[in-house]
Amino acid sequence: MTAPTASSPHRNPLDDTPTEQLTATDMPRVGNDSHSGDGWGVWPVLWRWVSFVIGCVVLVACAWALGSKVPQWTREHGTMLVFPCFFLVMSIAGRWFWMGIDAALNRVIGGRE
Repeated sequence: MTAPTASSPHRNPLDDTPTEQLTATDMPRVGNDSHSGDGWGVWPVLWRWVSFVIGCVVLVACAWALGSKVPQWTREHGTMLVFPCFFLVMSIAGRWFWMGIDAALNRVIGGRE
């Protein structure tokens, strides 16, 4: 039996990745040393929680607007302007919401920031 080659169908792509190529950013963070010495302090954590609150507020506002304001806006401005803008706002708010959820889960499950 020969060793698998680049053209072999049974080759594992992870075999070609030496661990020396991994950098500090590729490794999972443990503890609170992720921002030590860089002057940021608690701002990244605070931003995650603030973004969660803002995301929740914007998502609720969009859900409210979907029923009462979006039909009016589509009549006034057309569907080709309203729905892409609505999708953009919902996408950004959803990202902020999930950023906060991820921070909360990391804190509860992993004990990290």
